[in-house]
Amino acid sequence: MVFDSFVLRQVLNELGTCLLNTAVQKIRQSENRELVLEVRAPGATFGLLMSWDPRFARIYLSSSGIKPAPKAPDFCMILRKHLTGCSLTDIRQLGRERIARLTFENAAGERFYLYQEIMGRHSDITLTDSEGVILGVAKPVGSSISAARQLLIGRKYTLPPRSQRPDPFEIDRDAFCKIVSEIGSKECDPRFIKAFTGVFSGFSGQLAKEVWLGLSPADAGEAFDRIRSLKSAGEGCFLLVDEKGRAEGVYPVFLHSLPAERQKRQPSINEALDAAFRSIVARDVRETVRRELLSLIDKSIDHNEALLASCRETAEKAPLAERNRELGDLLFGNLHSVNKGDAEVSVADYYDPEMKEAKIPLDPALSPAENAEKYYRRSKRLKASVKQAEERIPGIEERLLLLEEAREAAVAEERAGALRELRSGLLEKGLLREVSQAEEETRAFAGYRIKRVYSPEGWEILYGESAEANDYLTGRIARPNDIWLHARQITGSHVIIRATAKNCGQVPRETILFASRIAAANSAAKHSSLVPVDHTFRKYVRKPKGSPAGFVLYRQEKTIDVGMNRQRGDR
Repeated sequence: MVFDSFVLRQVLNELGTCLLNTAVQKIRQSENRELVLEVRAPGATFGLLMSWDPRFARIYLSSSGIKPAPKAPDFCMILRKHLTGCSLTDIRQLGRERIARLTFENAAGERFYLYQEIMGRHSDITLTDSEGVILGVAKPVGSSISAARQLLIGRKYTLPPRSQRPDPFEIDRDAFCKIVSEIGSKECDPRFIKAFTGVFSGFSGQLAKEVWLGLSPADAGEAFDRIRSLKSAGEGCFLLVDEKGRAEGVYPVFLHSLPAERQKRQPSINEALDAAFRSIVARDVRETVRRELLSLIDKSIDHNEALLASCRETAEKAPLAERNRELGDLLFGNLHSVNKGDAEVSVADYYDPEMKEAKIPLDPALSPAENAEKYYRRSKRLKASVKQAEERIPGIEERLLLLEEAREAAVAEERAGALRELRSGLLEKGLLREVSQAEEETRAFAGYRIKRVYSPEGWEILYGESAEANDYLTGRIARPNDIWLHARQITGSHVIIRATAKNCGQVPRETILFASRIAAANSAAKHSSLVPVDHTFRKYVRKPKGSPAGFVLYRQEKTIDVGMNRQRGDR
């Protein structure tokens, strides 16, 4: 689904005709990285949907609304505090970028700006005051994520680095043709399209393909005329559908690169986007539920097939169990001919129709009677294992049959709700096993109990929950410029603030205090009123050879006294 600069411009132009000077009544935020601003105009109420989902970042009027989170997230509460009752006075796109800015004004004349950046995994929504100071951000960006640009409450909002690329909608013909010729391509192949979108701003691959359809780079003049004609694109849009008639996109102009029967003229781009995304997101949710369910079913099938193979292998040991009993009988019948210390004895095998000689291995440390008892015990254990395996095989085969049927049902099902019900039913019957978040984290760290949290400033923090986990965290995961923390001269967790050589000196004091509290709370002195916590760079920490798990030596440390029940301070 393409939501490029061209789509955004058309959406905002249409929003400007119906939303300007409307008043914000309600704000709702879901658990799926989307929110709806409910605004009121004389005689009408509109729902403006804004999403910062990495795959489906978007903005448009929605008639379907969203399911609010059980508890309003912090960002939603901030928006409610500042925007409820405000008038929406301006809607605009910043240049040719995929950035929308909405201006709000309250009764006291205070202005607030809501910026939406539609940029894939970097998509975000930020609220600022009139001076550009950030009041709230949907997805905080700390210096551990971006050293160049942080989006944190209290910081000054800055736009993403703007490229100095020329705008093909504003540049003159000669300059356009010159730049195209400098790309140095003779055909409009994928490499040329990629280069073209790289040298001009505000152009997606979809739009570039449309402009250059049937042309070569030598036809730059005609491509220039096509771009100019796009500036006068009228109202409405085209709903793009696949071979089955399912919505797969919306675009402001007819795309000659697609079959005409797969493009349906629509009067409103906002309404078309609302319908298209409802279908696209619903299908994506369904396929996500399906993938997760199939993954669980496949893992359960693999587990049960391995279990069945093991049980069948064990069941095949029934003759071996009987043979061990026979060897015990033969030993007991020939105790007089066996001496302690013998490694082997040969006796007539009364169980063989031909009475052949049987060689019986012995344990020299045991007496003849003890060796016979050893064979009886082995026979007894094998018989018990065989019996248990034979009893389990029918149940395992039945589970595999049910799992195969469930897999076929999951592949054929077209409703996300039915897939969830199927998953619940399989879990209730014990046919599937859910993997908890704690188990996922443990797997991520090679099985060691290591937790991951983030500070309010956006920095990643890791800490171990056992001595072995501490060793693995400090010795295998931590990097030289990470900040390492530990309760001073007290048993406790190793704590790591992830950093790099470039930003290790920029870790905020608040983040270090936050990590210090984690170190104190996970130490043997967690019930004390004051816990001293040392911090240094990981490169100054070493583990002496042969030392116990979790033990390290360190230098160049600084100490923070963490008050567990009162205000914290430095020492």
